[in-house]
Amino acid sequence: MKKRVGIMFPSSSAGGIFQYTIALTEALANCEEDFESVILHDELENPKEQLTKISHKISFVSYKSSSPSFLIKLIQYLALYFNQPWLLPLKFENRLKGEKFDVLVIPTPYSFNVPTKTPYVVFIPDLMHRYFPRYPEYPLKERITRDIVYSYYARNAKTNIVESYGCKDDLTKFYGVDQNKIFLALMVPANYIFENKNINKDEAREILKEFNLPLEFIFYPAQFWPHKNHLRLVRAIAIIRDKFGIKINLVLVGRANANYEATFNEVWSEVIKLELSNQVKHLGYVKNIEIAALYRASKAMVFPSLLGYTNIPPLESIVMRTPVIVSNIFEMPRQVGDAGLLIDPYNEADIAEKILSVWNSE
Repeated sequence: MKKRVGIMFPSSSAGGIFQYTIALTEALANCEEDFESVILHDELENPKEQLTKISHKISFVSYKSSSPSFLIKLIQYLALYFNQPWLLPLKFENRLKGEKFDVLVIPTPYSFNVPTKTPYVVFIPDLMHRYFPRYPEYPLKERITRDIVYSYYARNAKTNIVESYGCKDDLTKFYGVDQNKIFLALMVPANYIFENKNINKDEAREILKEFNLPLEFIFYPAQFWPHKNHLRLVRAIAIIRDKFGIKINLVLVGRANANYEATFNEVWSEVIKLELSNQVKHLGYVKNIEIAALYRASKAMVFPSLLGYTNIPPLESIVMRTPVIVSNIFEMPRQVGDAGLLIDPYNEADIAEKILSVWNSE
């Protein structure tokens, strides 16, 4: 008999967790002889459009969005902190309309959709808030709630899935999770990357023609969080122009509103200040096929992020046969091996030097 697997989709389509969940869903859908895969999603964020190629292999169940009061939130966090699931006012099973599952797959821990009766496998993305408590992405409230929620899920899960050895060690170090309950599953690009890996540069440029991009450019696919380090990358582009007289074009993607607006405005102010408006182009949110085309059309993908044990874009770039320039921190050097050029993400001169070396290579 098939096992019924519920996959709890992230409520936001932005960022690496969403792409990871798509890849995970595609993998489970291809095991349809063993599993019946069901997508569980917020009624306001249906991922069906991103899963059209496997929609015939999976089903979708929506649940209502919730806006709990301060008191309910407080009780929820206290129940999680003291590991008392029976006290949780916001149990996930209560929102499933009688749906039953053999196991839930949770790509990232949720504060207010907590399973208490159904066994689950949880993916803990990272514990970077423990290393960088002063980053604006991790205010005090965020750090406290992350520790409460992550530790509850990690302790109560049947299995914890992590994407790096560092995260595996940190789950034991910070939350006391038994190493035998933690399994390594390396990140992989979503299927759309593999489906388009053989497009050539001319085909890629045809896909991107509406953007009117320069013939040669470097590409940075990242949302506008401070830790993505756009500022130092922009300054490195200015160093190359001022020191060597070479104008390198930089293409950025990612939303510039909501949570990303402040960082985007800071980055774009720096672009204007350094008189780089004619070299730096921001495309906003782009389609999957356009992401693949941007990898293929670029001279290099540069990824100077300050956080993350590993990241998906360097892997995507490797699959697309595009040179990779990546930070030399955490497990990123291990992730790319000999396929990437390493940079010190805190050193603008080093970033500039490595970009220039790839730009000038044939």
